[in-house]
Amino acid sequence: NAPPHRPRAQLGRVGRLRRWLLHHGFPVGELEEAARLDPCRVLAMHADVPGGLYADPDFFRLFSFEIIAGKPSTDPLDVSHISISHRLAQKLFGSDDPIGKSLKVNKQTDYIIAAVFEDVPHASSIQFDYILPFEVYKKRRGQEFNWRNYDHPLYVKLTDPALAGQAIQKINDRRAAAAKAANDTDHVDFYMQPLSDAYLYGNFRNGKPVGGRIEYVRIFTIVAIFILVIACINF
Repeated sequence: NAPPHRPRAQLGRVGRLRRWLLHHGFPVGELEEAARLDPCRVLAMHADVPGGLYADPDFFRLFSFEIIAGKPSTDPLDVSHISISHRLAQKLFGSDDPIGKSLKVNKQTDYIIAAVFEDVPHASSIQFDYILPFEVYKKRRGQEFNWRNYDHPLYVKLTDPALAGQAIQKINDRRAAAAKAANDTDHVDFYMQPLSDAYLYGNFRNGKPVGGRIEYVRIFTIVAIFILVIACINF
């Protein structure tokens, strides 16, 4: 299984989330782009729609999912727009142009369709048919969205992959300082995992990878070696 699209090689500006991190005292000079994600099932009434994501505005700049119509919202405070896949656009609107049209979610909230993106390949480890602003998720969580909210991943692009250890140490130091100021006694260390490792090393314990699908690779390798040895003996 392939990683969820490569991060873009060239980025023309500093991401909004990175500016937010700097504003809140995170020394993140090593970060070139960043985007938070969280699963979203607000269109679950459509049985064949696998789901969507809440994502920061720079999601489509961080990853190479192709926009084929419209333009995703770049407003970090946006709560009114949605981007949808070509498949979902055809399902909901047929051959009509969906850009600028309204899509009602959960029979409650109307979102304006800002962009249509190419269908996500089956080989991608991130699967989604629509993107809602991360700000919508924050408002839904309300007071629960705070320094102790660790249930969504943060994807980052570093200015240099060799700086990963340095970057995560700075982030952990800043988090510890914020926790101390808030009298938070929880001890939490964040871990940065290369995206290329995510598929094979998907099991975690205490925030660190302890295995995953790589175990099947090891088992099959041992079995293959055993069969080869038997074949050599018999030959």
